Amino acid sequence: MVVDKLSIKDREVITPLEYIRDFAPNFNPSEFKRPEKLRIEGIEALQTTRTLTGLIMLINSDFRDTGRHSSGMAFDVTFRDSVTKRTLTALEAFLEVEKLGIWKAIGLYPQHSVPGQSLHLDIYKPGRWLAYYKDRENRSGQSYVALNEANIRRYCL
Repeated sequence: MVVDKLSIKDREVITPLEYIRDFAPNFNPSEFKRPEKLRIEGIEALQTTRTLTGLIMLINSDFRDTGRHSSGMAFDVTFRDSVTKRTLTALEAFLEVEKLGIWKAIGLYPQHSVPGQSLHLDIYKPGRWLAYYKDRENRSGQSYVALNEANIRRYCL
């Protein structure tokens, strides 16, 4: 992670909104649905990813009351090239993010939100997966498979 200017003691008293404002220059609280519920570690991971990749990150989902997102450290993100503004595919974004070693979990959602373009990122608990819809046309019956070459070829290429 990029080292910021917060001491451990400061981290205990600063709010997520203050952290976004003061230590995450590439993000604004309005980009998050529930910024007050986020954990500073998650925001820090987002900012570090943005700083190291240079990619624009659009937050599709942050805190939710259930699942991995309830940790306040999980996000669904779409990535764009900061120069061309082209949206990266989920696979292109995965390749950029995976090499950083920041995120414990990365899920590819090639048919999700913005088809072909979403990643789930979290620092809550480990995992790598690919999600797809059994019925692509109606976007129903979402299933999860291992993130491996065979499944990437089947669902992403």
